[in-house]
Formats: sequence, structure tokens, C-alpha cells
Amino acid sequence: MMLISQIRGEQYSDAHSMQWDNFVATSPTGTMLHTRRFLSYHGQRFDDVSLLFFDASGTLCGLLPAAVSRDDPALVVSHPGATYGGILLAPQQTGLAAFAILDTACQFFLQRGFKRFQYKSVPPHIHHPISQVDVYALWRQGAKLYRRDLWSIIDLRQPRWIKDSRRRKLRQAGEHGLKVIEDNSEQAYEVFYAILVECLANRHAVKPVHSLEEMKQLYRRFPDQISLWMALDRLGECIAGVWIFNMDMVAHMQYGATTVTGREKSAEDFVFSAIIERCVAKAIPFFSLGTSTEKDGSFLNENLFAYKASFGASSVTQDFYEMDLLTKP
Repeated sequence: MMLISQIRGEQYSDAHSMQWDNFVATSPTGTMLHTRRFLSYHGQRFDDVSLLFFDASGTLCGLLPAAVSRDDPALVVSHPGATYGGILLAPQQTGLAAFAILDTACQFFLQRGFKRFQYKSVPPHIHHPISQVDVYALWRQGAKLYRRDLWSIIDLRQPRWIKDSRRRKLRQAGEHGLKVIEDNSEQAYEVFYAILVECLANRHAVKPVHSLEEMKQLYRRFPDQISLWMALDRLGECIAGVWIFNMDMVAHMQYGATTVTGREKSAEDFVFSAIIERCVAKAIPFFSLGTSTEKDGSFLNENLFAYKASFGASSVTQDFYEMDLLTKP
């Protein structure tokens, strides 16, 4: 097993930006959410303590995106500004480096006065190829599972069972004369955001995590990986929309929203169907409908989960761990 003495940690600075993103592009678990292009859109919202790791020869062998929790200055999280974080390894690494990297990171954080470390693992369907040695290393070194989210994903490489009632709704949506388009214009974002705000307020009493300007900014940063899909009625009015993050292995629904009329006409279902067809055509293995869990995973929204399952979605879990840095072995 690689020894901690063979690994050197260095805190991220802007001078590492290109080196960081080049490494992310090669790592099996690296995605756009790990890049500095994505993380930097937060600006000064988080106090960044991300780390780069170098082996005995001085070669970059791993990354760990991390920042200080906004609620607890003694807590460091990988990463509070993203759905997941975690250790990224070079493709040539056997995985044993994860143990030494984790040790090095914990020592670095402890020396800087942090008491706890939280880790958001990358869901397995996003890996290419699958690599969960980091989760094993966390467990071996005393980290405790404190949250587990349930994701709904559609494996587009396999035959898919779709509930009969969902097929009927899709057929009825077509009979309503709905049209699905991809539109990434600023005007489209403004129309969709208004629908999103109203939908979340009325159905869940919450606000979007992203502001309208943040959504526009993210699209400008990732025009090839972020897309907005909309369902238009016969008059050309948008009645539903879905905001997608496109990654190598998965097209992930970040937001979906519909008007009352759109709900009556199953417009969001119609958008999902069009996106799935595009994914199949592009040989993208998975379409992700996101999580159906709330309250740190302790509550399952059964209606939402059943709705996603009606499209033929199966499930994977995302695990969240916490390490007590003061008592770590």
C-alpha cells in the first residue's frame, strides 16, 4: 500500500487552474462539477481549501475539491458547492493511492484547525470506469455514513419497462400538438426560470438553488455540456422545461418544471422522452432523474420516486461520510 510519506499535499491556488482541469478530464470519477470552471462560479461564497497531491517523483496523482462549511468553520466539506466531490485519481493509479491521499488530506485539515471532514461520494453511474476505492478507504479509516441519497436512473443500454399509464400520457401529449425544442437563448432561460420559481414555490415551498444569472453563467461556461429543453404548445408558449447537465456517462436532470397547463398535458413527460431519444442516439449510457430523498436521505418522497420509476428508472445510492479528525486512527 502506498505510504503517506510518499504523498505531498498542496493547497489549490488560481495558478493551478489549468493543471487541475486537465487532470479532471482524465480521472475516472472526474466530471464538469469537479472543474475549476464550475467551482469558481461560486466566486467568494466559499472559503476554498481544495488540495492537489503529488507522489514522490513530483507527479500529480490526485485532487480533492473542498471548502469550509458556511454553517460551521470547524467543518470542511468535499464539496459544499456541488452535488458531489471526493478524491480524484489519475487513470493509471491502482486505487491504493486513495488511502495515502485521504490520510494526507486529513492531516492537512487537522493542522489547519478543522475538526470534522465531510465527503460527498460520486454516484457510481457517473464513473467511467467505476471506481469506489475512496469509499472503501473512508470506511477503513473510521469515517461514518451520515447520509444516503436515492437516485433514479435509466440505463439506456438495457430494455426498458415503462408503465402503461406513462405511455398513455406520452401519447396524449403528442395528441395535444406539443413540440419539444432545445433552446439555450437568454430569453429561453428567463421564460424557464419564471416557470421554475412558480413551480417550486407552489409545489414544494422552496426556491431554486441557482439564481437566473448563475444558470446563464453556467451555460456560458459549459455550452457543450449544459442544455435547456422546452415543451411548446400549439401557440408556441413554453409550458414545461428541463435543464440538463450532459456528462460522458450521463445526462442529468438538474431542474424540471411545468406550468399548470403543462402538467395537465404531460408536457414534462414529453420533454423527458425527447431527451432520452437524444441520449440513445448519442450512445449516452444513463439518463438521471436525480434524487427523491429529503432531510439528509432520511425521508423518501414516494410519489416522486414512483413517478420516476414509471419511466423505467432503477436506483443507485450516493453515500455521504463524516470523519472526526480529532479521533481518526
